[in-house]
Amino acid sequence: MHTVETPDEAIVCPQPGLRERKREATRRRVEKAAIELALANGLEHVTVDQICEASDISARTFFNYFGSKENAMIGIGSKLPSPEAVEAFVTGMRGPILEDFLVMLARTFAERGPDVALFRARRDLFSREPQLAAMQMAKMTAERDEFTTIVKRRVATANPDLIEAAQLEEAILVVGVGMGALHVVGHQWHESSGEASLEDLVHQLLPRLRRVTESSRRPIGA
Repeated sequence: MHTVETPDEAIVCPQPGLRERKREATRRRVEKAAIELALANGLEHVTVDQICEASDISARTFFNYFGSKENAMIGIGSKLPSPEAVEAFVTGMRGPILEDFLVMLARTFAERGPDVALFRARRDLFSREPQLAAMQMAKMTAERDEFTTIVKRRVATANPDLIEAAQLEEAILVVGVGMGALHVVGHQWHESSGEASLEDLVHQLLPRLRRVTESSRRPIGA
């Protein structure tokens, strides 16, 4: 289990169980098969039946996971933080909200068992298939909205007197900066060929992030 140390107590975040790990392994196997087929033959020439045969699953299982071949290629089934992780972030973690948000994102990503080879193959596929790149952007927008909702809960819990519009604005700021920081962490992880710990990379980035946010407090033009 993950243990999050706070000034008050340790918050324990359960890791995925065996069933969830098996589901994630199946999901990843299907994604790899779909992407490899698309890179070899082109998106329009790939069928769901081919993906099922290559990944050794039934069509019923495929549609339970993804719904379409395009969803398998962009990884539409990738999960958001678990309810336990969200609850720990909203009511349990007591660090700065931006830093806690980044730690939650890094742990969520790490629990998916990120695969550098799959990451690179998907990036190559997006460069060839604009339709998939557009779908990926839509997916990222939806995820950003979900994260904003989660962060707004934390803001509202910590600052119940703030009007709702201000709570939303603060959540949007946290998510925007956090997603930008995660992009830097993702690049560093990719450059390490997946050897580096995502959570370690986040903690290494925090001093730089603090320096940026602290320096931004100076008056403009000072």
